[in-house]
Amino acid sequence: MEVIADQPAGARIRILRCTDCGTERACRPGWRTRCHVCLDQRSSPHLPVMAQTYDALAAHAGLVRQFLGLAAGAPVPLPGVAEFLAATVLETTLEVYRRPGWTVLAGDVCGLPWAGTRLLPSSHGTWGRHDVCGTVAKLGKGRAECRACPPEPDSRTHHARRDEPHLLYLVRYRRWHKFGRGGDSRVRAHLRAGARAVQVLTATHAEVVASENTLKRRFRRHAVLARPTMPSTFGTGTEVLPARLPIDLGAVLPTGRDVTHRYVD
Repeated sequence: MEVIADQPAGARIRILRCTDCGTERACRPGWRTRCHVCLDQRSSPHLPVMAQTYDALAAHAGLVRQFLGLAAGAPVPLPGVAEFLAATVLETTLEVYRRPGWTVLAGDVCGLPWAGTRLLPSSHGTWGRHDVCGTVAKLGKGRAECRACPPEPDSRTHHARRDEPHLLYLVRYRRWHKFGRGGDSRVRAHLRAGARAVQVLTATHAEVVASENTLKRRFRRHAVLARPTMPSTFGTGTEVLPARLPIDLGAVLPTGRDVTHRYVD
């Protein structure tokens, strides 16, 4: 693998190209990585799993031979089938991230080169360059918006709403606390479901989102799953905690203004 772009536009990512097949991929600076498509000695144990897909590709043997540069009628080696599958998966994955106004640079797909299973729960992401200003950013599957440019008039992304007022709240129902963020209607939905307000702070959308993420990281080990006895507004329970845990919203949102009185009878 050769580096063709080292942290372009200041982004914490490298774009690399395989010197054998020319496939590009994204990886964090300092990491050693390999091609998404080309197999190596680490792929050999997975060849029996790959064999299960061999017959399924019989109808597309011509495409596989074209991909491998083989003559018509030539036998197709099993590793070549695996590399064809990997290249197809890679292209299909990158296609999901293509957006008007953005050029996809490269991505990182877990499980490639093909190993028959997904190996890791996360990846270095798919990265693109904004055609207008050149900003390089990690792309999501939703709407892409450049943080360096003014938001579009109809945008509802975090970037566009960063200066809007937002609420960080903590409510209690019996032995459980639920923290979260949202607008006035979100807090009152919890109250109608039987919870009571413990603490509600208001700040900018950007500040509230950052503070909520801090709470999630801090109390991740203590989160409990939703139960039938909890209000339906508590969702899946990822932000539900035992009430015995001390939680102070002001500690994670010191710029917040206390508006708890609005939600207390």
